[in-house]
Amino acid sequence: MNIRHIFPLLLLLFIFQPFSEAAAQKENSPDQLVARGKEFCRNGDFEYAALSWEQALSRLEPEKETGMYMNIVVHLAGAWQSLGHHQKSLKALRSALPVVEKAGNRYHKAQFFSALGDLHLSLGNADKADKYLEKALDHARLTKYPRLLTSILTDAGNLLATDGDYEGAFAVFTESLVFADQLKDEPELKADPLNNILHVTSLAGDVQEIVAAYWQSALLASFLLGTVFVNRELDVMFDV
Repeated sequence: MNIRHIFPLLLLLFIFQPFSEAAAQKENSPDQLVARGKEFCRNGDFEYAALSWEQALSRLEPEKETGMYMNIVVHLAGAWQSLGHHQKSLKALRSALPVVEKAGNRYHKAQFFSALGDLHLSLGNADKADKYLEKALDHARLTKYPRLLTSILTDAGNLLATDGDYEGAFAVFTESLVFADQLKDEPELKADPLNNILHVTSLAGDVQEIVAAYWQSALLASFLLGTVFVNRELDVMFDV
């Protein structure tokens, strides 16, 4: 091959190389990596999801893209927690704390502190769980987002139940149910608060409350499943 044939090939390579590099960069942009991580997560592949989100974080400027940064950190911590890698989850959240403390978006802050509180709850660190869930709830109340409040109140109720404060847990789960009830298009979100109310009332030994909570759960299940959900043996079982 003489130089006349080589030159056009070099010219084509010179022209198309920037385009191929740009395409590769776009494919590995934070948005693409986040989307890829979500797809892995939907398929139950939490490890690859975590790796995708770690790559996304490495391409962000936390001070400039704070909302996206905080959102990815929460997803990353959740993925590691799902795999049982609690220390990796804790490391991810701790590393983001300085950025989170300076952030102004209360929704993202509520999500972050909720994730941190939930992680400490799973690790048995009740005091730290209480500290961060309280922070999460303070921010969440100011956002007035029912879905967010439902989730955080559920975690707060679980913490109280773990400490044996069933009356307090009952009150918090009831408040969670109130917010879940505001999400008219997502009636299934009532299931967790109702089941939690049933659980704490059973632990407290209040038979009348147990029966009432059971029937609320049963009626909800009937609505969601489109079936008649009846257990006539309940009254006999609890002797009421």
